[in-house]
Amino acid sequence: MKPVRSISFIGALLLAEAAVTAGTVSTFVNDYPGFLAAAGDVHVIDFETLPDGSPSHVGVEITPDFNYTSQGVTFSSPTGHPFISGNPVSGFGLLADGYPDTRTWVTATLAPPASAIGSFGPGFEFLSVYDGAGKLLAEGVVPDEGGDWFVGFVSEVPIASVVADLGETHAGIQTFTFAPVPDPGTLLLLLAGVVAAVRRQPHK
Repeated sequence: MKPVRSISFIGALLLAEAAVTAGTVSTFVNDYPGFLAAAGDVHVIDFETLPDGSPSHVGVEITPDFNYTSQGVTFSSPTGHPFISGNPVSGFGLLADGYPDTRTWVTATLAPPASAIGSFGPGFEFLSVYDGAGKLLAEGVVPDEGGDWFVGFVSEVPIASVVADLGETHAGIQTFTFAPVPDPGTLLLLLAGVVAAVRRQPHK
């Protein structure tokens, strides 16, 4: 899936003003506390450890066979395997590199899909979320104001994949946060618990 997008600087500023709601998706820009309040219980991949649980170090490739799939997310890029970047002092992240002249991006595929996702990364990077049919659900971007940015989405439609794209020869994710959609069995158990609790209430 190749993302195609164009946005003016003014448009980016408008997106960065505050959390906005578009249809069934709420978008949170540089509002991590607001995102967490709306998302509920989340899982965080901060890339400080590798998929096997060992400490991260620079240059480790995240391949189809050595990925964060067991944690619910598989990362990939169109220009070879993304790899661990950073250092123990400033922290580690995931980087895709198309140097010297190939545009690239990072794709995160979620299984199961998520009801919410959020990402920290470098400035002026687009974050786009798609449903299981590949339809764009929402997109967020923050101008490069120095430091890292955060964009998060809470969606009524399950999010199946996410694309982080700087529109350049590199793209990255510093931290990836998500709330998996409960599987049908878990939902049935929760519903059964609610029904049982209601039945146990004394009648007046």
